[in-house]
Amino acid sequence: MESDDVVHPADAQIHELLGRIADNTEDEHRRERLLELMVMLPPSAEWPPEFREKARETYEYIRGLRRDLERRELEQMYNADREPKGTDER
Repeated sequence: MESDDVVHPADAQIHELLGRIADNTEDEHRRERLLELMVMLPPSAEWPPEFREKARETYEYIRGLRRDLERRELEQMYNADREPKGTDER
């Protein structure tokens, strides 16, 4: 295997994220643009510093969204367990 064949872990994560977004996008045009981006995007090591900084900010924002979603899901599970069983909320 040549060094050109090795994918940096950050690039692998970016491609995984873009692929997941594309898989869950109903808009065909947006899905195609995401898939094109996956193919055309240069390795992150080649990005200019300002682009890397913007990507880092976006990554931190998405991580925050994920933590919020996980917290909400845990709260919903916890609150569902606390509701009395057999009550009719009609």
